[in-house]
Amino acid sequence: MEPAKLFLIQDQLLMRQAFARALSVTDKYEVIGHCGDTNEFAFSPETFDADIIILDTVFSRQQQVETLMALRQQGIN
Repeated sequence: MEPAKLFLIQDQLLMRQAFARALSVTDKYEVIGHCGDTNEFAFSPETFDADIIILDTVFSRQQQVETLMALRQQGIN
């Protein structure tokens, strides 16, 4: 079975790296990319290949909703 491809959106680089390392320990997940904010996320081509996108809850509710709406408009559910 192929590992689930993850993309992380987290504002702190150290936390992104820690999450990526922790999730990559198992064969179930592969972190294919990460970025620090939702604007950077929009320009990351890896997001189109992700099975799961993990969005930090630190971002405002509006940023989270806008990001999810932009993904849906691009055909990503």
